[in-house]
Amino acid sequence: MPGANKIACIFLGAPGSGKGTQAKKLESKLGMPHISTGDMLRQEIDRASQLGLQVKSVLASGALVDDSLMLEVLRARLTQNDTQKGFILDGYPRNLPQAKALENLLTGMGITRVQVLYLSLAQDALVQRLVGRLSCPKCGTVFHKEFNKPKVSDTCDNCGHSPLQHRKDDSEDTAVQRLGIFDVQTKPLIEYYKQKNLLHEVNAAQDMDKVESELLRALKVKGK
Repeated sequence: MPGANKIACIFLGAPGSGKGTQAKKLESKLGMPHISTGDMLRQEIDRASQLGLQVKSVLASGALVDDSLMLEVLRARLTQNDTQKGFILDGYPRNLPQAKALENLLTGMGITRVQVLYLSLAQDALVQRLVGRLSCPKCGTVFHKEFNKPKVSDTCDNCGHSPLQHRKDDSEDTAVQRLGIFDVQTKPLIEYYKQKNLLHEVNAAQDMDKVESELLRALKVKGK
């Protein structure tokens, strides 16, 4: 089947765990696209496809994209040419119904190689990371005031844009609320994938390069 050689890499982790940063790093190492839900929706809107027009209409109304529409957008994204080796999913699934829908989608596409990578980190460390985050408004690269400073102050290492931004919702109170939502909605996925023997847990408190090495080892890919 067309998807038999593809690998579906699912990244799980609470806000602040570094999964977005690590997914972007692995994108070039693995030759597989990093697919975040936000980027995926924006791409479909930019393409002005029928799905994109539906998404645009839903978002314009102030509503959230429901699971069925999100699944169709994901199905379209996973058939694009850059996913020939596989893909890295970041931000989907967020709950058990989405996980089961994704499982059915992958099975229907003939994709049987699934690896779930979970970046674990204690809540106090997660809050500290969220409060100190800086992001590039142009390319989305994430930095931190203490743990991952840009090479040039307030300037993105990736695209050179300045200034970097501190998100308004990265306050301590908001961080705690976001982590609470993660615990309720997404944390059950950890046990779900563990029972399926698909989960590989990595300690996200380690040095970023060490985390990357462990992720590559879990995927049985030798780092460059």
